[in-house]
Amino acid sequence: MPLPTLHCSATNCIHNYYERCTATHIRVSGGDTVNEYKTNCETYRRGKRTNPEDAHSDTWLDPARLEPHVEMADLNTDRAAPQILCDAQNCNYNNNFICRARTVMIRLPRNKRCNCMTFMTGNDTQE
Repeated sequence: MPLPTLHCSATNCIHNYYERCTATHIRVSGGDTVNEYKTNCETYRRGKRTNPEDAHSDTWLDPARLEPHVEMADLNTDRAAPQILCDAQNCNYNNNFICRARTVMIRLPRNKRCNCMTFMTGNDTQE
């Protein structure tokens, strides 16, 4: 199955480059929540960069803040497509902790959380 298309409005995240995510993997938490407002992109890190090639430069980020498995994604595609690791147990798109939605929307931080607006329970999934 191809990686999902990721749209991210958290433009104040160090991994965000023109609403594309430069991380190769992101983690979404949610546990046993039943709505998207209790989900969170755990890979979100507040900060700015002007060039995606700076991803591994310590001039724009303290390397200790980077998670060891996060590398830079290929931005030559229309939308970057990181693998989404998810523990939101009640989301229909969660299959063995991997998000299976074709399109995922991460919303700008609200109350210090970047919500996954694609979270869905019930029978209303993308075809």
